[in-house]
Amino acid sequence: MDPPTDTAHAVVRFTAAAHAGLDRLADTPAWSMSPDEQRDALVSLTRLEARVAELRLRVLAAAQVNQVGAETGATSTAAWVAHATKATRAECARAVGLATAWDTRFPTTRQALADGRIDTERAMVVVQAVDRLTDDHDNLPPGTRARAEEHLVQLAQCYDAVTLRRLGHRL
Repeated sequence: MDPPTDTAHAVVRFTAAAHAGLDRLADTPAWSMSPDEQRDALVSLTRLEARVAELRLRVLAAAQVNQVGAETGATSTAAWVAHATKATRAECARAVGLATAWDTRFPTTRQALADGRIDTERAMVVVQAVDRLTDDHDNLPPGTRARAEEHLVQLAQCYDAVTLRRLGHRL
């Protein structure tokens, strides 16, 4: 892959820089880190992974709008991404669903992932729980969806996805 030009989009430049940074670390031994450095790095890398996942989903939402697979004859954006990345179609369809759902309906969840406060697994639990709540109860008072989302995002910062799913069922 050619290095991006200065006129390339900021996301393209970021991904190239991230790849270059990881290439420089490829032979750096993790055993040489102190336990404190390992603890800090593990927490920081987990947050970074969530933030990169949010960026990927944001780009995926835009790709869905622009139908990036249409030029190659792909039947959908999810099908194109699955082919291009060798991921499963089911995995890519879930990602496209999440990316498009929170673009307008789940801003608190998207922001929590962008900040690295929650991971994609817990983001999916929040989306599913709020959707289930609003699908099961058509006559909820105005603002219920937003309050439920905010509450679950707060819980997601304290609990793992399994516990969060249980709590989501109790909304």
